[in-house]
Amino acid sequence: MTINTEPDMEAGGPTESERPPLPNDPWKHRSYAMRCQTCMFFVRKMASKNVKIIGRCRRHAPTINGFPAVYPDDWCGDHKIDEEKI
Repeated sequence: MTINTEPDMEAGGPTESERPPLPNDPWKHRSYAMRCQTCMFFVRKMASKNVKIIGRCRRHAPTINGFPAVYPDDWCGDHKIDEEKI
């Protein structure tokens, strides 16, 4: 016996125009202040000429490849603000 996980198009589910509108995203602009450049785990690397500023995220233990490289404008869910950087 197999279970069909595909949506049944003949079942008459709501079409896109019949679905209720999605609410406004409450996190839409909150990530602006939660960038890597303001995070206490961000360590800026020395930038050479003609290279965009880059840093390392020291939030978790390094992997075989080292700490992940991130840009100051990146962001994640592990952000912890460093009051000395804002």
